[in-house]
Amino acid sequence: MVWYASQIFAEPTPEVRSIFAAHPTLSRGLYLLDHLEGHRWPEGVFAKVEFPHGLPPNGLLVVREVCAPDSIEAEYHGPDALMWDTIIGLSEAKVLRLSHIPLASNGVVYYDNPRAGIHPPTSFLKYLKDVSTKTDTVISFYHYFSAAEMTTIQELAWVFDEQDSVYVQHVPIAYKITQFTATKTSELPRREELADKYGYTVLQRVLRHFGLDLPSRYFAPHTRHFEWEKYKV
Repeated sequence: MVWYASQIFAEPTPEVRSIFAAHPTLSRGLYLLDHLEGHRWPEGVFAKVEFPHGLPPNGLLVVREVCAPDSIEAEYHGPDALMWDTIIGLSEAKVLRLSHIPLASNGVVYYDNPRAGIHPPTSFLKYLKDVSTKTDTVISFYHYFSAAEMTTIQELAWVFDEQDSVYVQHVPIAYKITQFTATKTSELPRREELADKYGYTVLQRVLRHFGLDLPSRYFAPHTRHFEWEKYKV
């Protein structure tokens, strides 16, 4: 089974919502998650770990799915794919870039695999940072890919907050996460009180910037049966 998610997260302030709604690309995939009523939560043994969770205090603005044109991922998303080369920031803002986009498969990290992903364009990342700075809100770009029952996995995110960060998962079993900032690179310790058997994920790190401590790796909007159409802006 293959699964992709490439999404912009933002605090749903009126100003950010207005900016995204006015953008010819972002407006096509704009959603406001302000409740999870009616979601079918896991039952039985899985419910002991993947129990119902909440949302950030003011909800979460999501743009999905943002990816490279003519890519495997764009083909996967089909008509839902939004091309990131149409989302352009023109400022002189500096953004963090990775030297490689890693893909972990069966405990080995690869950098030359065709599925290892394409680095988001600097102009796209500048756009997100520009909006974050202009509106004084947290904005993130989150990417996830998995296949072969999660033996192949990739997870990373850019977060524009008081301090810009890039989070990268390197090892699929231990879920080792590296945080890059402008001044240092850190291997983050696991928070056992929030980590289930799959470990502490990049998604959990990202959502903490929005005020949500996700209790496990389960995130309702990232399930196949999630009813996105209910939240379209």
